[in-house]
Amino acid sequence: PATIDIAANASDGDGTVSKVEFYNGTTKLGEDLTSPYSYSWTNVAAGPYTLTARATDNGNAVTTSAAVSVTVNSSTSTNCPCSVFRPTDAPANVLYNDGQALQVGMKFRSSSSGSVTGVRFYKQSGNTGTHVGQLHSSTGTLLAQATFVNETASGWQQVLFSSPVAISANTTYVVSYHSSAGYYSAVDQGFSQAVVNGPLTGLANGADGSNGLYRYTGTPAFPTSAYQASNYWVDVVFNTSTTISSSSSSSVITSKTTELQEKEDINVYPNPFSGKATVSFILNVGGNYTLSLYDTKGAKVSVLEHGKANPGERHKVEVDGSKLSRGIYIVRLQTISGVRTTQLLLEK
Repeated sequence: PATIDIAANASDGDGTVSKVEFYNGTTKLGEDLTSPYSYSWTNVAAGPYTLTARATDNGNAVTTSAAVSVTVNSSTSTNCPCSVFRPTDAPANVLYNDGQALQVGMKFRSSSSGSVTGVRFYKQSGNTGTHVGQLHSSTGTLLAQATFVNETASGWQQVLFSSPVAISANTTYVVSYHSSAGYYSAVDQGFSQAVVNGPLTGLANGADGSNGLYRYTGTPAFPTSAYQASNYWVDVVFNTSTTISSSSSSSVITSKTTELQEKEDINVYPNPFSGKATVSFILNVGGNYTLSLYDTKGAKVSVLEHGKANPGERHKVEVDGSKLSRGIYIVRLQTISGVRTTQLLLEK
């Protein structure tokens, strides 16, 4: 049996959301009365399911999200969120630079439908400049983009997209990143055979054209060239669960945190993490704040820090994963301006 974590973004422009209910078809699975709205559906048998979220506001106006189809396969359960490369995988050779900015990436597939939540790449010491992660279709359509921030000096770096991108099973996609200073890691013949981890596969060179893609370009762009099936140590963050967003003409159901996206800054690194992670944030409007950690069911795990900050000051708070279970957590920043949330993945 499977566990399906469902999350819904809901708000009301002229009132408040009183509850969000989660359904499989016409069967109610559960409800959540407080944001972030989520439900963990456990012990799910193999088969197809149709999931929706229904939000009710303080005036009893109701709206239902678009349906999301989920299939539970009757195979060995897979631990996801996951990536093609494992946290211990790393390049052993020197850092490269061809003297100009470039984009490097790989073709990948998933054996099951789900969503891509972000991009990873391995950073060797000396890889300076700005790095921008992108997800493309196999034909070059840009599906998502995000700029890496708060990078460490070396190791796996990760950035999450503003919204998960749904992908189809057994379909080729391209994940890549742009290096403004031209630095990159590579191992020739890295895709001479497929790299498989759970539902994800870094395609073997020739399985769907060449793999190990690059392009010399001053700005982020779809990589189209290949050289010796090189592995450029670019990776995808994939989740078999799907996020549900709801909307309605009578009661606008969007993210309650949208209004803060341009006002506040919050990042978590490294992400995923296996030991300790750092939450870094800046308040544009000074005042009291509370930084809390929630699980995907919406239950508060702990208050990471409560304090007062001046505008423009960067604060850093450590998250200790030694006593936490593996999985996704939600970091929630409450300020006088409102609420901002971001996801954190603990790998063990």
